[in-house]
Amino acid sequence: MKKIIIVSSLVIALGAMLFAGCAKPPTEKVAALKDQISKLDGQGAQVFATPQYEQVSAGMSDLNSLMDQKKNKAATAKADSMDALVKALGEAVNAQAPQVAKQAADAAGAELAKFKAQMMTPEAKKVIVKDEMKKMDEMAAGLDKELAAVNADIGNSAFLNAYTNANTLKGKIAAAEQGITQKIEDAKAKKGAKAAPAKAPAKAPAKAAPKKAAPKK
Repeated sequence: MKKIIIVSSLVIALGAMLFAGCAKPPTEKVAALKDQISKLDGQGAQVFATPQYEQVSAGMSDLNSLMDQKKNKAATAKADSMDALVKALGEAVNAQAPQVAKQAADAAGAELAKFKAQMMTPEAKKVIVKDEMKKMDEMAAGLDKELAAVNADIGNSAFLNAYTNANTLKGKIAAAEQGITQKIEDAKAKKGAKAAPAKAPAKAPAKAAPKKAAPKK
């Protein structure tokens, strides 16, 4: 009877070991997680939900390591736990992307208004000739169109595209503002150089009068 019990225990233990060793890798689950993360990445998860994105990235790194080591049971548990993290990432992107993109668009709009106002200052009108002013008017019109496209992307929920283009637009406007500022500074420097009185040539030192000879006694 003891032999039967011992053999049964060995069979159970061996079966448990085989079951643990033969657990299937969560291949389909991992593939589904990667697909979800890829979609969120395309929506700007790394930009709009950085903390959550980093947490998901670290979790996926651990999961891939378990898969490589063929620790299938642990990998399955890790894959199951990743569902909540990926869901939280998606919620963060949906909540924050519209707001962040709108802030970037508003900042670009404020810079554009500032640039247009700078073009109209008396100083700018004095130093910018007619042809240059026409080019700047055309530039401002082009920047207006770009800003309109950014706001259209926000309306179409293309938040990452809107955010990226808004920041690009801010860079263009900053360069245009710098161009006007430089023209004004150059004009001031030129005007100052003209207004400065020319220095008179330095006078040569007067020659000392020759000494008179003392009278003879």
